[in-house]
Amino acid sequence: MKKLQEKFYSELLKENEILLLKSEDSFFNSHYTSSPLNIMTNFQGTAGEGVIDKKGHIVFFADTRYHKLVDKQLFKDIEIIKMPLGESFIEAFKKRFGKGTILYVSKDIQLKTFLKLDEYFDLRTYKLKKEFLKNDDFNQKAKPFLCSKKIEKNSFLYKVNKIKSIHQNIGQMLVFNLDEISYLTNIRSFQTKYSSNFRSILLLDFKNKSHTLFIDKIPEFKINGLKFMKLSSFKTYMKTINKQIYLDSNNITLENFLCIKKPKELKNNNLSLISSIKTKSEIEYIENCANRLDKAIFNFRKRIKAGLSEYNLSEIFEEELLKQKAKGLSFKTILAIGENSASIHYSDPDKNKILKEENIILLDCGGYWE
Repeated sequence: MKKLQEKFYSELLKENEILLLKSEDSFFNSHYTSSPLNIMTNFQGTAGEGVIDKKGHIVFFADTRYHKLVDKQLFKDIEIIKMPLGESFIEAFKKRFGKGTILYVSKDIQLKTFLKLDEYFDLRTYKLKKEFLKNDDFNQKAKPFLCSKKIEKNSFLYKVNKIKSIHQNIGQMLVFNLDEISYLTNIRSFQTKYSSNFRSILLLDFKNKSHTLFIDKIPEFKINGLKFMKLSSFKTYMKTINKQIYLDSNNITLENFLCIKKPKELKNNNLSLISSIKTKSEIEYIENCANRLDKAIFNFRKRIKAGLSEYNLSEIFEEELLKQKAKGLSFKTILAIGENSASIHYSDPDKNKILKEENIILLDCGGYWE
């Protein structure tokens, strides 16, 4: 796979041209460990940016969370730029490369990032071939399911009407943020590793009271007021709409933006605010989940002893989490011993790093429950 990608980049690029490598997928999922960036650099963290030139030379930009981790994980021939606290990738990028540099970006780049880069660089777009879109973190067989009414009693239409009462002059609205879509529809799926969200796009049509969810796998259940269409049909469907559509440009790719005929920036997106106000049943559910996580951590502490490796300890904790009926991890468990605990996003527990009596253990963990 790595050689195939290197060949692709060398054929695409000319001298003095570079190509942006992302760590996220087209839905901005940061737990995408089979991304081109991860494969080309051996980086296993959840946030990073890099570029590659025609000769295969890679420059990797790391923020302060990953300064120690990149030294440990990245291939030796990669140029590492450790950004100081507060510096953005784009700011660091400008320091490293001159104005007008020819930069290729994938069409699934975030629209806001594209616009910022376009102010400084000579941008060219490309679309990755299917062989480069392999995602080992994606479960094709995972089915969408409805969140239990014990947890969430408010229906899809109830929440849609809340949005409509705030944005009274909006006819149609697109929602790309996966957290917001999960909240509004009450649907969950474990198709993506470390996430209960699902790849989808939601079109709200307040005027016609007809709402559409574009989704990979059509659910076997029905939701009042919501129809389902294949995610692959989204771009074609958008070409049929000539009316103005509101959207939050923070959560859309360049490719999706370009297929909308009359896009309009949604000011004061209140979806996050609406979802942050929890019902009594939601609060009870959150407390219950927190208590089960506490039990898992408490039982894990009882099993800690000198002589165990980072890898052993990580497995023991995850075993205790599953004993508390967790459906899965909400992110890859961070477990580090001794000097490794200084790396706050340490993501590769070592079978040879053994716990001693005086060592500190770093544990960062989470789970999903139903």
